Amino acid sequence: MPDRPRRERKGNTVRIPILGPMDHNAGIYLAVGGLVIAWANNESVFLAMLQSVMGGDRDAGNIVWFSQRNTKARIDLLLRLCQAKVHDKALLRDLRSAASRFRGLSRVRNLYCHGLYGYDPQFRLNQIISTTVADDGAPVRHTQKFFNQATLNELSDAIIKLAELNRDLWGLVPRLASELGVSSPPIPQLLPPEGIPRRFVEDTKE
Repeated sequence: MPDRPRRERKGNTVRIPILGPMDHNAGIYLAVGGLVIAWANNESVFLAMLQSVMGGDRDAGNIVWFSQRNTKARIDLLLRLCQAKVHDKALLRDLRSAASRFRGLSRVRNLYCHGLYGYDPQFRLNQIISTTVADDGAPVRHTQKFFNQATLNELSDAIIKLAELNRDLWGLVPRLASELGVSSPPIPQLLPPEGIPRRFVEDTKE
C-alpha cells in the first residue's frame, strides 16, 4: 500500500497518496509539483498581458489565448501584437527577454510534465524518459534522466528561476497597460525576493 502523509485542514484530514517509498518518492512529487505550479503562475501573467493588448477586454483576451494550439503559439502571438502596438523600445526589449527566459524554463517543465516515469524493483522513482520528434538529424530523440541529486538540483533551480521571473513579469504588466492606455489588471500579492528559496531539496537517496 502507498504511504500517505496527512495534513490537517479545518478539522478534516487530507490524504495525499505517495506511491512507493515515501522517504524517496515524496521529494520528487514535491519538486515536480512545485515546478508545475511555478510554471503555470508565469503563463497566466502572459495572459494578463494579452488582455491588455486586446484593449483591456478580458473575454476577448481569453478567446484569443485559448484559440491558440499551445503556449509557444500564444506567446509568439502576444509578442507580434506588442511589436505592432508598443512604441517603447525598452519595454519591447524587456518583454522579449522575459519571454526568452520563460521558453528556456518551459523545456524543463515539458520534460517533467510529458515524460515517462520509471521505477526500480522497490517502486522507487528512478528515471524519466522523454521522446520528441525533430525535422533535422534523427527524427526521434530520446532524453533519459535518473533521479539523483543533480536531477533534483535542476528542478530546484527551475523553480527558483520561475519565482524570480514571476516578479519580473508582473512588473511588466502595468508598464504595458500604461503604454497601451488601458487599465492595468490587478497585481496579486507576490512572494518577496527574500522569500524565494535559494535551495529547494537538501538531499535525496541515490
